[in-house]
Amino acid sequence: MTAKSSQQEHDEQQDAREMARVLAAALVKGKSEQEIVEELVRAGWPEETAKDFVHKALPVGKFQW
Repeated sequence: MTAKSSQQEHDEQQDAREMARVLAAALVKGKSEQEIVEELVRAGWPEETAKDFVHKALPVGKFQW
């Protein structure tokens, strides 16, 4: 297994920041968890990645699928 390059790590951090920005903006607008996932998917994220990110970022039990 090879270690990640500095560029890969930077890109992943940038991706996570972008997902967090979309999540925060959607929450401010009062969007539901499903609407946030749909917004991330429209922004180009795979649905499973978006669901996983939102699930991990939001308090447990606050939203239901």
